[in-house]
Amino acid sequence: MIAQGTNKDFPALVNEPAGIERASLSRLGRIVTVVMFVLVIGLVIFLLLQVGQRRVTKYFVNLGDEHFQAREFQAAATSYSWAVRFDPSNAHAYLNRGYSLQQVNDHANAIVDFTWYVDREPQSASGYLARGVSYARMGNHTSAVADFTRAIEHDPDRATAYVDRARSQAKLGQWGPAADDMSKALELRPNQSVYLSERAQFYGHLGKVDLALADIDRVVELDPASVQALTYRSQLRERAGNFAGALDDLNRAIQTQPANGKLLALRGRYYERRGETDRALFDYQEAVKLAPSLSWVYTRMGLIQFNRGDTSQADDSLGKVIDLTPQETNAYMRRARMRLASNKPDAALADLQTVIGIDPRLPDVYLLRARVYYAKNNLPAAMEDLDLAIKLDARNARSYLERGRVFRAMNRNDEALRDIDQALLLSAGNIQALMERGELYVLRRNYSAAIDDYSQIIKQDPKNIAAYIARGRVYQAAGEREKALDDFRQVTLIDPKSSDGYIELGVVAAQQGNTELAMQSFDKALALGTNNARVFATRGRVFAEQGKIAESLSDLDWALSLRPDDTATLLVRGRIYDNWGWDDAALDDFNHAIRLGPSNVQALIARSQFYSGHDEQELAHKDAEAAVAAEPNHIGALMTRARLNLSTSNTARALADLNKVLRLQADNMEARVLRSRIYSGQNWTDVALKELNDVVAARPNDATAYKARASMRMQIGDYAGAQADLEKALSLRPGNFDLELRLAGALEKQDKLDEALALYDKAIAASSIPTSTNVLNILHLRAGKIHYRLEQYREALANYQAALEAKPENGPAYLGIALSQRKLMNQRAAIEAFKNYLRVMPDAPNRAEIELWLRKHKALPK
Repeated sequence: MIAQGTNKDFPALVNEPAGIERASLSRLGRIVTVVMFVLVIGLVIFLLLQVGQRRVTKYFVNLGDEHFQAREFQAAATSYSWAVRFDPSNAHAYLNRGYSLQQVNDHANAIVDFTWYVDREPQSASGYLARGVSYARMGNHTSAVADFTRAIEHDPDRATAYVDRARSQAKLGQWGPAADDMSKALELRPNQSVYLSERAQFYGHLGKVDLALADIDRVVELDPASVQALTYRSQLRERAGNFAGALDDLNRAIQTQPANGKLLALRGRYYERRGETDRALFDYQEAVKLAPSLSWVYTRMGLIQFNRGDTSQADDSLGKVIDLTPQETNAYMRRARMRLASNKPDAALADLQTVIGIDPRLPDVYLLRARVYYAKNNLPAAMEDLDLAIKLDARNARSYLERGRVFRAMNRNDEALRDIDQALLLSAGNIQALMERGELYVLRRNYSAAIDDYSQIIKQDPKNIAAYIARGRVYQAAGEREKALDDFRQVTLIDPKSSDGYIELGVVAAQQGNTELAMQSFDKALALGTNNARVFATRGRVFAEQGKIAESLSDLDWALSLRPDDTATLLVRGRIYDNWGWDDAALDDFNHAIRLGPSNVQALIARSQFYSGHDEQELAHKDAEAAVAAEPNHIGALMTRARLNLSTSNTARALADLNKVLRLQADNMEARVLRSRIYSGQNWTDVALKELNDVVAARPNDATAYKARASMRMQIGDYAGAQADLEKALSLRPGNFDLELRLAGALEKQDKLDEALALYDKAIAASSIPTSTNVLNILHLRAGKIHYRLEQYREALANYQAALEAKPENGPAYLGIALSQRKLMNQRAAIEAFKNYLRVMPDAPNRAEIELWLRKHKALPK
């Protein structure tokens, strides 16, 4: 602050004369004001002396009335104020001053005057009516209704009192009383268009569309060119299902005011509701030409364009909204959501950052930004934003739901479940939260809890297809296939055009061995979308499980021709190639999947298993470690690394991984099996078997549990127990190829050769690849061995020859052929087969014995 100084301290300024002149004028103005005040006081004193107090009051009242009639309301209020100074009991002056103040929106002081008036004139309706109007204009509609009611009590024939009370009741949402009051007003003043229009709206809010239409029809009769009446009648006609009439009213309104952009926009909205988006978009575009400031129209245009896949145009339209309302956060939020859905996360982030700059305390902006970060796989940033959103609004269920999803993606399932539970506490019955919790329960194999959640969704929404499919899959996992079939059938009934229902139905039917139903379901799914990649991919997986490899590969190839970068299908095909010995093709698919997603855990696991199967343990370990690094709590990655460590006798590290798996998923069957094998290898067989017994007891309808215990029993030599477990598993999964082969092996170990042979023959008949290097070869070798033990040498020879065709240069097949030919006394053929056997397997353990036989038959020099 600059201190004040003297003229000596500060030299004179150039403009000093002007300052002196202003000071002189200011002094002159004050003198004039004082003189005028003295004159006014003098005039008042003169009037009082000459004409008396009563006549002075009358003078000011009349002057106030003149100003009021001339609509000079502030001057009128001043005159009435002079009147009440001379006569503080003048009711007319108080009432009219209140009216004047009301006209200049000084309702607080107007209410003071009206209150004075009603206290002294309690039988007069005017004071209550006037005060009610001021209360209403201040938004105090409860007090307004009370005053209008008192006015009606004192003057029941005053129409405006009913009108005003109706309007305040409408503001309070009391549509029935509002309609009744407007009806009374119309009795007193029939055919008032304004009253009819308002009553029509009250009836509309009450859902009495017929009564509303009757009123608005009368308004249109009274004023055929009323655009407001035509547009409201259009809405009512649309609600009543009279779509032609609704459109006709809009067209009439547009004809009346062809340059009114808002009317074109309303017609566009009508077309949009009717699904006629081409016409809607045309009207919207014409509307903004006439009225460029209609921001909501640009919003509707953007939504239509986005739904059509025209994301660039949609972005432009929403950009227009932002240009018109640059400080409106909803516009940026809407465009951010659209950009996120269009896979433009960086552009979405830019919009959200703008919102934060406008208002950094909006919880929803952090919630949405967390979703963007989630899409970018930046889980820590997503978590940080969700924590902030919850801090700003701890009652928002959506924030807990989203944070639960992030926790789940981070494999922190306990925390995920805690947040989903909190979301359901805040929003009971929230369908999204129930779906999420159901999925978490499935991950924990808590199938009954998952079924309860999905059932609750279905109870709320009996046509929720996603819930039926989810519940059906849980029933399927729990071994309750009939219930699963019922749910999938229900999907096809609710929506006969849902390919998902038929796909799931086909999968379950195939697992039950109902090939006819499975193929019918897949055919229906394909009929709904010939180029539906998911149908081919799913059917290909089912064919693979059935051992129909040619059909499987055909479908998977077709699916990949439609979606070349579908990682899941690439991995399925790669595993099939791997199983059938097509190593290069398998590795190509696995590599392709990893190129698409270098951190894709499933792809890394698949390639690790491939390398492990081809004795490239170093590469297998590298992929397994990468998978665990990408997702440290991923069950499949941990299990893959455990198996690799077990195969290299690193039991300590294998146990560490298996124990971690079982901490994350206590009833993981494979982890228990592997751990039981380690225990068995360490002579803890009883502990291993007890662990598997506990799992079977807990999951009596789970075929995999019986299969695992059967493997354990085979390992310890309990072949009868293994047979019982495998038969139980087959009763749960009839026709399962793998289970039948395992059962055949258990029967063979017990010398139940005929039964074992029947299963091998059945498997051979079901096989569809004549040049298999794995399964088909093994099947023929096993069948040949049993035929040989049963002294059925010709049948054995046929099996061994078939094995050789399936896999040329096959040592065991040559040996089987040689032995069978020798039994059939075909010495020359036996000699040739033995020689081929020794050539292919030069280090065969029985080489000395075979060479001795060959020398005896002069096939080798002594």
